Amino acid sequence: MSQREKIKQTKPEDKIESEKPKRRIIEESIRRQIYLMRLLLAIIAGIISGALPLVLSQSVGFAIGIFFYALSQYIAIKRYRKTPEETTQILTIGIFSYTLLWIIIWSLTVTLINPWILSMK
Repeated sequence: MSQREKIKQTKPEDKIESEKPKRRIIEESIRRQIYLMRLLLAIIAGIISGALPLVLSQSVGFAIGIFFYALSQYIAIKRYRKTPEETTQILTIGIFSYTLLWIIIWSLTVTLINPWILSMK
């Protein structure tokens, strides 16, 4: 086979794929550990935010939720990051699940501690 035939046989897509930098993907077990850690911290943050008196509940509750998410970021980066490329992946694992679970637990805790809120008109 001549050199021209070899060049014709290689597809342009093959060249593009080989030129792309390969991105490191975090292992599934590490992703699961980070995700579960965030869910646990969301439950803790929701209970603490909901247990506050109603006067402090809104502003301090949001601050507590943000603090616990920042704490989870710090723990995950310090414990699991091996290369700088993994930082972005670590920062985004479970962010929506954390937020939703935190708000739901916060709402349930406030309602269970202060049931008279439901009867307010």
